[in-house]
Amino acid sequence: MSNAPTNATAFRDKAKIFFSSKTITDVWSNTILPNIHEEFRLLPDSLLIGSAILALVTQSFSMVIFFATLLETAGLNAALQMLFGFLDKNRLLPTVASADAKCKSGFMSPTLSTFSTLKASDLKSAFPSPSIFFLSTASSYLITSLYTLRDELEQLGPDYSARYYLAIFASFLFLLTMTTYRLYNGCDSVGPATLSLLAGGIVGSLLIMQNLLLFGKDSINMIGIPLLRERTADKKPIYICPQKVSSS
Repeated sequence: MSNAPTNATAFRDKAKIFFSSKTITDVWSNTILPNIHEEFRLLPDSLLIGSAILALVTQSFSMVIFFATLLETAGLNAALQMLFGFLDKNRLLPTVASADAKCKSGFMSPTLSTFSTLKASDLKSAFPSPSIFFLSTASSYLITSLYTLRDELEQLGPDYSARYYLAIFASFLFLLTMTTYRLYNGCDSVGPATLSLLAGGIVGSLLIMQNLLLFGKDSINMIGIPLLRERTADKKPIYICPQKVSSS
């Protein structure tokens, strides 16, 4: 019984040390914050690789097209970087902090950095911001695909029709978080970041129109819902017989 007060005192002492401001600061600085930087840095490439894995595993036509569209987006980003870097070499220079590790996008290891789609170390212009442009384009692509399927979603009921509005809200929070992170760390300035968001939104909608014209509605059906059909496979119209109202 005499050891009980001693054990309680030791426990309180350990608790004070564990919850002290120094311990919390060390955990935040050495564990939590570096992982946050790593997640934001890997986000563009991880989205591309994740879509490739899902396309391979699910054999989904729309996911394959989405993966190809992300590759196209990375190519557009590189082309715009070269274009604006050539047109205005003085006004659109990247920020000094863009060379910092927390601002760089993609893999950092010597081997995997070769396969990174967005190399911040090779930036020639502040516009477009690679991460913001890439993620804005992807978000716009998904939102526009749901808008294109709005008739199908409404036919499936309110549980499905609400997904379009939820996607807008979630994408807004996602892009706001990413943009705020990069602005706070000095990775981008306000002007190029805003223009990158707008450009990504426009490009994502245009890419949906491209895939819709080239591959049809199945290519943008990311959520795999049944599509409304007006014709059969051999292009003949579908006739639906009206139900007879029974007279009571």
